[in-house]
Amino acid sequence: MEVQAKKLDVSPGDLVEIGDRHYEIVPDGGGGVSLEPAVTRSVAELRAARGGT
Repeated sequence: MEVQAKKLDVSPGDLVEIGDRHYEIVPDGGGGVSLEPAVTRSVAELRAARGGT
């Protein structure tokens, strides 16, 4: 079975969703881009989840 890659028109800073997961497009240091898990909660939400401060 041959797999065909989908071509995406994305730029650093864009968010994409793949299989119910969110990823941020980031520069890869070699002139291309890479996917990294997106931060989906604010700093305030993260602090609240850890007990406040």
